[in-house]
Amino acid sequence: MSRFSRPSASALGRFLQLGGTGARIAGNLLVQRITPGKARIDWQPVGELLGDALGQMKGPVLKLGQQASQWQDLLPEPISAALARLQNQVPSLPFAALEANLQRLYDGRLYDLFESIEPTPAAAASLGQVHRARDRQGRALIMKVQYPGIHAICEADLRQLRRLMPLGRLFGTPPARLEAVYTELQRAIGEELDYAAERENLEAFRAHFSGWPGIGIPFAASELCRPGVLVLEDRPGRSMAEVEQAPADVRQRLAESLCQWLP
Repeated sequence: MSRFSRPSASALGRFLQLGGTGARIAGNLLVQRITPGKARIDWQPVGELLGDALGQMKGPVLKLGQQASQWQDLLPEPISAALARLQNQVPSLPFAALEANLQRLYDGRLYDLFESIEPTPAAAASLGQVHRARDRQGRALIMKVQYPGIHAICEADLRQLRRLMPLGRLFGTPPARLEAVYTELQRAIGEELDYAAERENLEAFRAHFSGWPGIGIPFAASELCRPGVLVLEDRPGRSMAEVEQAPADVRQRLAESLCQWLP
C-alpha cells in the first residue's frame, strides 16, 4: 500500500488486510520455529511488518498498536519498539484526500470561511490528522479532521479485532489481558470520535482555569466546527516529552502547577 493511500472503509477490505497481516506474522513465526539450528525467535521482522501494516491502516488497529507499545512486560522488545514508533510517526494522508469531504461538510463554502489551510499536516494520528489554517478574520487555527469514513472503519475494525484477538497469544499475552485491552480500546475510540464532547470539555477547562496566571488553553471556534472537524486556536507550546530537557526552574513551575491542578 502506498504511503499516502486512503485507508479502506470496506469491512471486507479491512478484514483481508488484518487477516493477511496475521497470516504473514504466523507464517514468519512458524518458519522460524521449524528452521533447524535456530535457537530463538527473531522478533525484529515481525515488529516491522506489524508496525508498517497498522500505520497504513489507521483506525482502531493503529490505536491498538500504539497502546500495545506500552506492554513492555508482555511483548518482545523488538515488537514494543516497532509499535512505539507509531506514537509519533504515523503516515499522513495528503490534503487532497480530505478536501472533497471538507467541502461537503462546509456546504461548498470551505474557502469562504477559511483564508488558507496548510496542505501539509502538522500531525497525524489513528483517527484523523491536524492542519494549520487561518480564517477570514486572520486567526491562527488548528483543524482536527477525522479521516473520511472513519466511523465505518472503526465499526469494521472492532468487529474483526474481536475475532483476531486470540493471535495475541502468539506473543504470550494472557487472554484476560486481551479482553481488558479490547474493552478499553472500544471505550477510547468512542471518546475520541466524539468531537462535540471534546469541545465541551475544552470550554469547561477554559472557564475553570481562566483566572490562573501562566496557563493558556486554546479556544474552540465553534462556528467553524463541523461533524468530524474540530477547529481550535493555534497556540504554541511544548510537549510533555520535552519537559525533561527544560531548565530546572521551568520543570519546577510545571510541577507546582500540576500539583495545584490535582484535587
